[in-house]
Amino acid sequence: MTEVISTVSDTLNVPIERVWAVVSAFGIEKAYFPGVLKASLKGWGIGSIRHLWFHEFEVDEQLEICDPETYKVTYRVLEPCPFPAKNCTGNIELESLEGGKTKITWTGRADYIEPEQKVFLWDNLHGRYTGAILGVRKLVE
Repeated sequence: MTEVISTVSDTLNVPIERVWAVVSAFGIEKAYFPGVLKASLKGWGIGSIRHLWFHEFEVDEQLEICDPETYKVTYRVLEPCPFPAKNCTGNIELESLEGGKTKITWTGRADYIEPEQKVFLWDNLHGRYTGAILGVRKLVE
C-alpha cells in the first residue's frame, strides 16, 4: 500500500503558468532544487530519465506524468533507490488561486518505508521539498 513519505505546500504570488514553466521542465533541477550539483537528461517527455548528482548520492528518476491541463508532474525513482524505501514517486501539483496566485504541493510516496527510517526520510524529503519550493519561488516571483 502506498504511503506518503512527506508533503509540502505553499502559495506563490504568481500565476500558475509561470510556476508550470519551471516545474514542468524536467531536467533543470540544478536551477532550484537544493543540493543538486549537476543534472543530465536522457530522452524527452514522458519516459525520459533525469540523473541528479547530490553530495551524498546520485539518483535516476523517470518522468511518468507531465500534464499541462491538470498542472501535475509525477516521476518515479528508479532502482537502485538511494532511500530506505521501495517504489518511490514524487508528485508536484499546482492549483490556480484567486488574485493570480498558485498553490504548489510537492509529495513523496513509497510502497514501503523501512519503519525505523520513517522519521529520517520524512525530515530529509520535507527539507528538500521546502527548499525546492523556495527555489521555484526565487525563479518566478
